[in-house]
Amino acid sequence: MANVLLVDDDSQVVDTFALALRLDGHRVRPVCDGWAALFESASQAPDVAVIDVGLPQVNGIDVAHGLRHMHGNAVGVIGCTGGYADESLHWNRARIVFDRLFAKPVRIDALLDAVRVLDRTRLRSRDAQAPPGWPNGAAAERARRHVAEGEQRLREQRARIDRLLARGYDASEARKLLANMAQAQLAMRGHLALIERGAGHRPFALAPKRPDR
Repeated sequence: MANVLLVDDDSQVVDTFALALRLDGHRVRPVCDGWAALFESASQAPDVAVIDVGLPQVNGIDVAHGLRHMHGNAVGVIGCTGGYADESLHWNRARIVFDRLFAKPVRIDALLDAVRVLDRTRLRSRDAQAPPGWPNGAAAERARRHVAEGEQRLREQRARIDRLLARGYDASEARKLLANMAQAQLAMRGHLALIERGAGHRPFALAPKRPDR
Protein backbone atom coordinates (compact mmCIF):
# COMPACT_ATOMS: atom_id res chain seq x y z
CA MET A 1 0.00 0.00 0.00
CA ALA A 2 1.52 3.31 -1.11
CA ASN A 3 1.03 6.89 0.02
CA VAL A 4 0.11 8.53 -3.31
CA LEU A 5 0.21 12.26 -4.05
CA LEU A 6 -2.29 12.93 -6.88
CA VAL A 7 -1.86 16.26 -8.68
CA ASP A 8 -4.32 17.40 -11.37
CA ASP A 9 -6.38 20.55 -11.92
CA ASP A 10 -9.24 18.53 -13.47
CA SER A 11 -11.57 17.57 -10.62
CA GLN A 12 -13.13 14.71 -12.61
CA VAL A 13 -9.71 13.16 -13.24
CA VAL A 14 -8.80 13.56 -9.56
CA ASP A 15 -12.04 11.91 -8.43
CA THR A 16 -11.67 9.01 -10.86
CA PHE A 17 -8.00 8.32 -10.12
CA ALA A 18 -8.42 8.78 -6.37
CA LEU A 19 -11.29 6.29 -6.23
CA ALA A 20 -9.40 3.69 -8.26
CA LEU A 21 -6.24 4.09 -6.16
CA ARG A 22 -8.14 3.82 -2.88
CA LEU A 23 -9.98 0.73 -4.06
CA ASP A 24 -6.56 -0.73 -4.87
CA GLY A 25 -5.53 -0.18 -1.24
CA HIS A 26 -3.50 3.02 -1.49
CA ARG A 27 -3.71 6.18 0.60
CA VAL A 28 -4.34 9.21 -1.62
CA ARG A 29 -3.66 12.92 -1.06
CA PRO A 30 -5.30 14.84 -3.94
CA VAL A 31 -4.24 18.42 -4.73
CA CYS A 32 -5.24 20.67 -7.62
CA ASP A 33 -2.11 22.74 -8.37
CA GLY A 34 1.66 22.61 -8.37
CA TRP A 35 2.24 24.88 -5.37
CA ALA A 36 -0.04 22.77 -3.21
CA ALA A 37 1.79 19.63 -4.36
CA LEU A 38 5.18 21.06 -3.37
CA PHE A 39 3.83 22.22 -0.02
CA GLU A 40 2.29 18.81 0.73
CA SER A 41 5.40 16.88 -0.28
CA ALA A 42 7.64 19.18 1.80
CA SER A 43 5.73 18.29 4.97
CA GLN A 44 5.44 14.57 4.14
CA ALA A 45 7.15 12.75 1.29
CA PRO A 46 4.78 10.58 -0.78
CA ASP A 47 5.79 7.09 -1.88
CA VAL A 48 4.47 7.71 -5.40
CA ALA A 49 3.33 10.94 -7.10
CA VAL A 50 0.94 10.99 -10.08
CA ILE A 51 1.27 14.39 -11.76
CA ASP A 52 -0.50 16.10 -14.65
CA VAL A 53 2.28 17.55 -16.82
CA GLY A 54 0.07 20.42 -18.05
CA LEU A 55 -0.66 22.06 -14.70
CA PRO A 56 -1.20 25.85 -14.68
CA GLN A 57 1.29 28.20 -12.94
CA VAL A 58 3.81 25.56 -11.83
CA ASN A 59 3.73 22.83 -14.47
CA GLY A 60 4.04 19.13 -13.74
CA ILE A 61 7.64 18.89 -14.93
CA ASP A 62 8.72 21.57 -12.44
CA VAL A 63 6.73 19.84 -9.69
CA ALA A 64 8.51 16.56 -10.49
CA HIS A 65 11.89 18.33 -10.38
CA GLY A 66 10.92 19.78 -6.99
CA LEU A 67 10.09 16.30 -5.68
CA ARG A 68 13.41 14.96 -6.97
CA HIS A 69 15.22 17.89 -5.38
CA MET A 70 13.59 17.24 -2.00
CA HIS A 71 13.44 13.45 -1.91
CA GLY A 72 15.64 12.05 -4.70
CA ASN A 73 14.64 8.58 -5.89
CA ALA A 74 12.75 7.81 -2.66
CA VAL A 75 9.60 8.95 -4.51
CA GLY A 76 8.31 7.24 -7.65
CA VAL A 77 7.06 9.89 -10.09
CA ILE A 78 4.45 9.24 -12.79
CA GLY A 79 3.57 11.89 -15.39
CA CYS A 80 0.36 12.19 -17.41
CA THR A 81 0.71 14.18 -20.63
CA GLY A 82 -1.82 15.93 -22.84
CA GLY A 83 -1.27 17.67 -26.17
CA TYR A 84 1.30 20.45 -26.51
CA ALA A 85 2.25 22.88 -29.23
CA ASP A 86 5.84 21.61 -29.03
CA GLU A 87 5.47 17.97 -28.00
CA SER A 88 9.14 17.10 -28.54
CA LEU A 89 10.32 19.87 -26.19
CA HIS A 90 7.99 18.75 -23.40
CA TRP A 91 8.84 15.10 -23.99
CA ASN A 92 12.59 15.72 -23.78
CA ARG A 93 12.14 17.63 -20.53
CA ALA A 94 9.70 15.13 -19.06
CA ARG A 95 11.66 11.96 -19.83
CA ILE A 96 14.51 13.11 -17.58
CA VAL A 97 12.50 13.37 -14.40
CA PHE A 98 9.54 10.94 -14.60
CA ASP A 99 9.85 7.22 -13.88
CA ARG A 100 6.80 6.53 -16.06
CA LEU A 101 5.04 8.76 -18.55
CA PHE A 102 1.48 8.16 -19.78
CA ALA A 103 -0.37 9.84 -22.64
CA LYS A 104 -3.92 10.96 -21.86
CA PRO A 105 -6.47 9.46 -21.62
CA VAL A 106 -4.70 7.21 -19.12
CA ARG A 107 -5.95 3.65 -18.69
CA ILE A 108 -6.75 3.02 -15.03
CA ASP A 109 -5.32 -0.50 -15.04
CA ALA A 110 -2.02 0.74 -16.49
CA LEU A 111 -1.80 3.50 -13.91
CA LEU A 112 -2.48 1.10 -11.03
CA ASP A 113 0.17 -1.32 -12.34
CA ALA A 114 2.71 1.51 -12.51
CA VAL A 115 1.97 2.63 -8.95
CA ARG A 116 2.37 -0.94 -7.67
CA VAL A 117 5.68 -1.43 -9.51
CA LEU A 118 7.15 1.87 -8.29
CA ASP A 119 6.05 1.18 -4.72
CA ARG A 120 7.69 -2.27 -4.77
CA THR A 121 10.86 -0.75 -6.23
CA ARG A 122 10.90 1.89 -3.50
CA LEU A 123 10.55 -0.74 -0.75
CA ARG A 124 13.40 -2.83 -2.20
CA SER A 125 15.79 0.09 -2.56
CA ARG A 126 14.89 2.06 0.60
CA ASP A 127 17.61 0.59 2.79
CA ALA A 128 20.28 1.08 0.11
CA GLN A 129 19.75 4.84 -0.26
CA ALA A 130 21.94 6.04 2.63
CA PRO A 131 25.56 4.92 3.18
CA PRO A 132 26.78 3.95 6.68
CA GLY A 133 27.77 6.79 8.97
CA TRP A 134 25.24 9.32 7.68
CA PRO A 135 23.78 11.71 8.56
CA ASN A 136 26.34 13.99 10.18
CA GLY A 137 24.58 14.66 13.49
CA ALA A 138 25.14 18.39 14.03
CA ALA A 139 24.81 19.42 10.39
CA ALA A 140 21.70 17.29 9.88
CA GLU A 141 20.08 18.66 13.04
CA ARG A 142 20.67 22.26 11.94
CA ALA A 143 19.25 21.50 8.48
CA ARG A 144 16.19 19.80 9.99
CA ARG A 145 15.60 22.81 12.25
CA HIS A 146 15.81 25.20 9.29
CA VAL A 147 13.40 23.03 7.29
CA ALA A 148 10.93 22.89 10.19
CA GLU A 149 11.09 26.67 10.61
CA GLY A 150 10.57 27.17 6.88
CA GLU A 151 7.54 24.90 6.86
CA GLN A 152 6.05 26.86 9.76
CA ARG A 153 6.55 30.13 7.85
CA LEU A 154 4.89 28.61 4.79
CA ARG A 155 1.87 27.54 6.85
CA GLU A 156 1.61 31.03 8.38
CA GLN A 157 1.83 32.68 4.96
CA ARG A 158 -0.86 30.41 3.51
CA ALA A 159 -3.10 31.24 6.50
CA ARG A 160 -2.45 34.96 5.89
CA ILE A 161 -3.50 34.59 2.24
CA ASP A 162 -6.69 32.80 3.31
CA ARG A 163 -7.52 35.64 5.73
CA LEU A 164 -6.92 38.27 3.03
CA LEU A 165 -9.13 36.44 0.56
CA ALA A 166 -11.86 35.95 3.16
CA ARG A 167 -11.93 39.72 3.75
CA GLY A 168 -12.04 40.49 0.04
CA TYR A 169 -8.51 41.92 -0.22
CA ASP A 170 -6.08 41.47 -3.10
CA ALA A 171 -3.66 38.67 -2.12
CA SER A 172 -1.47 38.79 -5.26
CA GLU A 173 1.59 40.20 -3.46
CA ALA A 174 1.19 37.67 -0.65
CA ARG A 175 1.00 34.90 -3.25
CA LYS A 176 4.25 36.11 -4.84
CA LEU A 177 5.93 36.05 -1.44
CA LEU A 178 4.60 32.54 -0.84
CA ALA A 179 6.06 31.40 -4.17
CA ASN A 180 9.49 32.76 -3.21
CA MET A 181 9.26 31.14 0.22
CA ALA A 182 8.33 27.81 -1.36
CA GLN A 183 11.38 27.99 -3.64
CA ALA A 184 13.62 28.68 -0.65
CA GLN A 185 12.04 25.78 1.20
CA LEU A 186 12.79 23.48 -1.73
CA ALA A 187 16.45 24.48 -1.52
CA MET A 188 16.54 23.79 2.22
CA ARG A 189 14.90 20.39 1.76
CA GLY A 190 17.39 19.55 -0.97
CA HIS A 191 20.28 20.57 1.29
CA LEU A 192 18.96 18.32 4.07
CA ALA A 193 18.49 15.43 1.64
CA LEU A 194 22.11 15.73 0.48
CA ILE A 195 23.34 15.72 4.08
CA GLU A 196 21.28 12.67 4.96
CA ARG A 197 22.18 10.69 1.83
CA GLY A 198 25.76 11.89 1.58
CA ALA A 199 27.59 10.57 -1.45
CA GLY A 200 25.15 7.69 -1.74
CA HIS A 201 22.44 9.44 -3.76
CA ARG A 202 21.71 7.79 -7.07
CA PRO A 203 21.02 9.31 -10.49
CA PHE A 204 17.42 9.90 -11.50
CA ALA A 205 15.62 7.07 -13.26
CA LEU A 206 14.79 7.68 -16.90
CA ALA A 207 11.34 7.21 -18.35
CA PRO A 208 10.71 4.83 -21.27
CA LYS A 209 11.31 6.13 -24.78
CA ARG A 210 7.61 6.62 -25.60
CA PRO A 211 4.57 7.42 -23.46
CA ASP A 212 2.46 4.41 -22.50
CA ARG A 213 -1.08 4.38 -23.84
